[in-house]
Amino acid sequence: MMTVAQMRELAEQGDAEAMEQLFRAYRYGEGVEADEQEELKWLKKAAEAGNAKAQTTLGLAYASGDGVEEDRAKAMAWMRRAAEQGHPPAAQQLAEMLACEDNDEEAVRWMTRAAEWGDTDGMMSLGKWYRGGCHGLPKDVEKGMAWLQKAAEAGNICARLLLGHYLVRNPSEVKNPEQVKGWLRELAELQDEEAEELLKTMEA
Repeated sequence: MMTVAQMRELAEQGDAEAMEQLFRAYRYGEGVEADEQEELKWLKKAAEAGNAKAQTTLGLAYASGDGVEEDRAKAMAWMRRAAEQGHPPAAQQLAEMLACEDNDEEAVRWMTRAAEWGDTDGMMSLGKWYRGGCHGLPKDVEKGMAWLQKAAEAGNICARLLLGHYLVRNPSEVKNPEQVKGWLRELAELQDEEAEELLKTMEA
């Protein structure tokens, strides 16, 4: 693992990855005292140098006003730059932003890419969209449940809990009920209250 001094040396030579690591060091106080000004400085430098992770983080910052003035246009612009580099989390976030602006066709295109690129939040959102017939997609419960299953199998906790809810409300739609119950038991062992309640409902 590089020291902060090594990160800085590489960052000052134009290494975008080192810039992004330096941003994280200043954000979390790893090897250096946390410093919001330095954090933002290196985040912007990393994003401008083409680092997709930094572009995604900066996009989220502009979307929420975290350390910068909230700016929806800048948020979407940075997220798009990261997504166009093939960064799955950026594709998922961009799709959500586009959906909020009723740009359904492009939202579906980016959410599909996010899911196909392995982003589990993208898989879950796409599954919900298909299941509900949202954002211009034809309602397709089977396809929606298949994406939710993929997200759950990839470890997405929210998708596992959502399948638990469907198992309670619409059990015929869940193809692997015992697998879902197993996930809920694992979560309940970790004191997840939602999983505990779902299991109680199933056992009642």
